[in-house]
Amino acid sequence: MADTEKQVKKKKIKEIKPGIIYLSRLPPFMKPSKVRYIFSQYGEVGRLFLQPEDESVRKKRKKFGGSGRKAFTEGWVEFKNKKIAKQVANSLNNTIIGGKKKSFYHDDIWNIKYLPRFLWSQLSEQIGKQVYKLIYPSNFISIP
Repeated sequence: MADTEKQVKKKKIKEIKPGIIYLSRLPPFMKPSKVRYIFSQYGEVGRLFLQPEDESVRKKRKKFGGSGRKAFTEGWVEFKNKKIAKQVANSLNNTIIGGKKKSFYHDDIWNIKYLPRFLWSQLSEQIGKQVYKLIYPSNFISIP
């Protein structure tokens, strides 16, 4: 009976913690499905969030002849295993995306950083505050 209790404690100690990487720049018009596909080749991907381009920037881009497609500026990818997230960030940072030469993203460079001790709830909270500021701008007073 004591052996099974020890085994249960060991399993709790070896619990796998998730790791989050930050993509400070995404190739133009890369969609979340493509990002998930690329990173799932290295390990199991949990949650994924890509920050959409600001609406004023998008309007300006379209006004001067740019594409009307939706673009993303930055992103966060959660891996189920923290070690895999560290390995992906270290190995892919400052490397070309690659793939076939005809690929739209072939020559773009990854800019990836592993975020130690960063929790997904911190990201959710930050995004919630930004949305609240957009909906209720009069409730926020800037204090010098």
